Amino acid sequence: MPSTTALKHFGTHAPAYPMTPLEKEIRELIAYEGRITFERFMRLALYHPTLGYYRRQFDPVGRGGDFVTAPEISSAFGACLARAIAASWEAMGRPKRFSILEFGAGSGFLAARIMQALSERHPELCSAATYTVCEQNYRIRSAIKPPESFLRTKKYRALSFHEIPGERVSGCIISNEFFDAFSVHRLRCIRGVLAECYIDVDEKGLFRESFDVPSWDFIGKFWERYGIALAENQEAEISLKALEAFDVMANILEEGSIITVDYGDVAERLYSAHPQGTLMTYRQQRADADYYSLVGEKDITAHVNFAALMRRGEELGYKNALFTTQARFLTDFGIADEMPAVIDTVEAANLSQQIKQLLSPSAMGERFKVLVQKKM
Repeated sequence: MPSTTALKHFGTHAPAYPMTPLEKEIRELIAYEGRITFERFMRLALYHPTLGYYRRQFDPVGRGGDFVTAPEISSAFGACLARAIAASWEAMGRPKRFSILEFGAGSGFLAARIMQALSERHPELCSAATYTVCEQNYRIRSAIKPPESFLRTKKYRALSFHEIPGERVSGCIISNEFFDAFSVHRLRCIRGVLAECYIDVDEKGLFRESFDVPSWDFIGKFWERYGIALAENQEAEISLKALEAFDVMANILEEGSIITVDYGDVAERLYSAHPQGTLMTYRQQRADADYYSLVGEKDITAHVNFAALMRRGEELGYKNALFTTQARFLTDFGIADEMPAVIDTVEAANLSQQIKQLLSPSAMGERFKVLVQKKM
């Protein structure tokens, strides 16, 4: 192992915006404790109890928010997922009790569309199904409006992530853009050795990065198991928190499927295509890589290493049944049936355009992947 000094690499980041209350708090934390890992910085930026990005009172998702997800683009996305859920139910022998559990439900738009599609197109499954949303933000979770039929028959629940580990379900667990929301450790290969990114403040009061010995031995073990060999000065990210969340999912499911939709790829393609890493920030529908401005007021996210989810699933007894692009998945599960037969109205034209956006290679169709893992 090279010396600590040999591993250091510094970069100074001048603020482009006024200091936020959370940035001030993080600077005070560094002044008191010393440097912190980038993972801790990102975790505070996203999940600080009162000032974190995902702890705010409004939902950042949607056309009026910072980014738009597939369920907000078109209801056809939820209809296709409903078909996939129905296929899982059929594969299990059409059980009389079937649990659907959605992680990271946000505003509940996807949940509402899936429940509506089940009610209209899969009545037998709808009779068997109970839909549970898992959303950590209490304000957003409380505002979700499920279809009246699910409320009336007590077939709908809303839980926080901390209430989930005690659950035992048989059915289907789904998530859309869930794993990309977890904090990541930033890594760099320096002189053939894996180093981790740390954050401190320089003599001018600016955030400064350095790369040094990883903060935890398991980081190296994780990378050996789920990563790839990095070239000199190549960067990558790993999310131990995302893998912990996957373990929760995998351990509560007794039988059925886990369906994951997110942007990313398997490690070999993901990291070779992004030699400087995949970390980005989003605010007001715009992306950049300025992590150190507007701290707590913009999303910070990294692409998902699907190879880690696949291999961890295998270790926990799951079979990787399907890994494909969002475009192929939606095509296979009937998105063509959602297309208007005749585009003769503004509404029909809008729906057609929305579906094209979900399928477009230059938009979401290729960048997003779908992983289906089964436990029977």
